[in-house]
Amino acid sequence: LVFRLHNSNPQENLVKLTDFGLTRASTLYSVVGSTTSTTLAVVPLRYAAPEILLSAGLSNYSEKSDVYSMGILMWEACSQGQLPYGSIEDDSEVCRFKIKGGILSQPENCDEKLWNIMVQCWHQQSGARSTFKMLKESLCELSVQSAAFHLKNVKNKSIKNKMPTIVHNTTDSHVQRKAGTRIDSPMSNENPLMKTTIICNFCNSYLPGLGKFIHDQTFRMLNLNGKQIDDEALQHVASILADHKTLIEFNLSNNHIGHKGARHLARALRNNQTLTKLNLLNNSIGDIGAQYLAEAIHTNKEQNKLNDLLMRVKPWDARILPETLRTNQTLTTLNLSSNYIGPSGVMHLAGALGINQTLTTLKLKKNHIGDTGLQYLAEALRSNQTLTTLGLSRNTIGNAGVQYLAAALEKNQALKNLSISYNDIEDAGVQYLAEALQGNQTLTRLNLRENHICHRGAQNLAEALQNNRALDTLQLETNQIGDKGVQHFAEALRTNRVLKLLDLSCNNIGVAGAQYLARALENNKILAKLSLRNNLIGDLGLQYLAEGLHNNRSLITLELNSNNIGDSGLQYLAEALLNNQALTTLDLSENRICDEGVQYLADALRNNQKLITLDLRKNSIGPSGVQYLAEALRNNQTLTTAELDWNQRGHPGVQYLAEVLRNNQTLKALLHEDSSI
Repeated sequence: LVFRLHNSNPQENLVKLTDFGLTRASTLYSVVGSTTSTTLAVVPLRYAAPEILLSAGLSNYSEKSDVYSMGILMWEACSQGQLPYGSIEDDSEVCRFKIKGGILSQPENCDEKLWNIMVQCWHQQSGARSTFKMLKESLCELSVQSAAFHLKNVKNKSIKNKMPTIVHNTTDSHVQRKAGTRIDSPMSNENPLMKTTIICNFCNSYLPGLGKFIHDQTFRMLNLNGKQIDDEALQHVASILADHKTLIEFNLSNNHIGHKGARHLARALRNNQTLTKLNLLNNSIGDIGAQYLAEAIHTNKEQNKLNDLLMRVKPWDARILPETLRTNQTLTTLNLSSNYIGPSGVMHLAGALGINQTLTTLKLKKNHIGDTGLQYLAEALRSNQTLTTLGLSRNTIGNAGVQYLAAALEKNQALKNLSISYNDIEDAGVQYLAEALQGNQTLTRLNLRENHICHRGAQNLAEALQNNRALDTLQLETNQIGDKGVQHFAEALRTNRVLKLLDLSCNNIGVAGAQYLARALENNKILAKLSLRNNLIGDLGLQYLAEGLHNNRSLITLELNSNNIGDSGLQYLAEALLNNQALTTLDLSENRICDEGVQYLADALRNNQKLITLDLRKNSIGPSGVQYLAEALRNNQTLTTAELDWNQRGHPGVQYLAEVLRNNQTLKALLHEDSSI
């Protein structure tokens, strides 16, 4: 890691980290467009210790907080420069995760001893972390040979000139950002403050060294995604795969592998006894290469344990894989999403499903299956009794296709999870499904998101719920069921004793619909999550829902974001929270709640000891509202997350919360992404 220096400065490929004292929040960045001269602290959120985040970057700096950051840097080195917590785009989510005790996941091929050293750096209690002296001793004792693949000592004479060179340089460009906003790109896991050059094209001169290195290590996972590997280069790795004793996952996606490379892999797979997952998405193996692999998998079916195969195939290749499914008795997961295999490809696949007795998960998202293709699958489902998860999203499936599927569900007793979201299903198609659900007692999850379902389709589903004793999750987000459709579901909820999750978000539900649901909540004792995001409930609708919550003892999560809810609605909800003893998660983000509404909530939180998560993002809460909330939380010992991002709380509001956080041992409030800072 070299700061603003020439590339030639690193000597002998050694990584050097330097510092001149304890880290502090930066005061170099000013507020863009601010009318004041106030300088606000900028904290490197992804590297800072939890105690720093809890103080909003104002205090708690120590040697132990630096040790925490050192552990993050060690992880970054082991991950070849990936951004810490790169899978989480929102920095506020990163803060919440870290404050709750969450840590980074172990990098692939990272030595267990090195990983334990990192974990010791991230202990939630700063006093339990290592000192730098202890850290130095631990690293000195660690054998270089046991480090991860990308930290292999390049002094090893046998592969010194064949290992990839990795050089990180910080950019010297000026950065002017608002305090607390993201400094990393949501489109990449690489830190944009680093200009990274990774020479890892795995040319022919390097792969022999890689093969030798893999042979000497106890690897369980090898990720060569997007490394420009061609057929000739792959031959070196495949040659040692046959006898490898520990490798279980091999990712070769996004490379230049053709049918010759597939042939090398096939030879290895005939003898390999450990590999369980092989990813060949986005290559060019063609129908010949697919045939090589298919033959290899089922030829040695007594030994081969491959149970998860991801392959990007062309429509004509879809005739090859079914031959494998007919005889292979180990493959459990097959993901062919985004392959556009069409009805003809599904026809071949369905024929194999009628015989195969091991496949449990089949994902066919975005394949242009259509009604004809679904007819073939439905025929297979009549006899197949092992498939439990079927994904059919984005396949231009209409009412006719659903009719075939519904007929199969009346006989199938294995399928538990069915997703047919983002299709063209209308009320007539839903009627077929509803009739099947009357008799089917195995399907537990049904996803119908983003179709064209109106109130009549909702009526048919609701009637089925009154008799069905298996379905516990029903997702209907982004349809057009309206208040009339909700009325039917509310009637079903009075008697249904199975459904635990109901998602009716974005369905034009207004005050009347909220009133129907409120009456159902008074009697229902099973429903645990109700999602009503992006509807038209408003203050009056919330008043009705609040009445239903008074005596409800089952609902744990209520999502009401983007519902035009204001302060008067919060008054009724706050009264309900004084009596309700079940609700733990409440989402009120993206409404029009002001300080008065927060005051009602704050009064309820003084006595409510059940609510754990409260989301108030993107409202109109100012410093006074934050003060009300802060005072209420002095004694509350259950709320762990209060999300207040993108409000108008201002610097005084930040100070109120920072003061409470010093004394409250349970609250983890996120002070980030604020529209007024």
